[in-house]
Amino acid sequence: MALTQDFKTQAFGQEVIIKDSYIRVNSVYWDKHHANTFVDICDKESKATLNNIQYSFDATLEGKNFVAQVYDYLKTLPEFADAIDC
Repeated sequence: MALTQDFKTQAFGQEVIIKDSYIRVNSVYWDKHHANTFVDICDKESKATLNNIQYSFDATLEGKNFVAQVYDYLKTLPEFADAIDC
């Protein structure tokens, strides 16, 4: 599972748009109630990582696995509002 969308980021003090970026979970660390995750923003074709961002959120041991919970959480954030599953 991954997400795709145009992604805005900063590089050398300027806004850069990564067209059709490939957004994937790199890793997830959790305890009973909380998860920390690193998400890679990648080039769609080569899958080369262009940016890596850390997020933290409340997680649950019931229901979906932690990786699925990360993707659900990301889609609630404004920067991933237009993301679609791929």
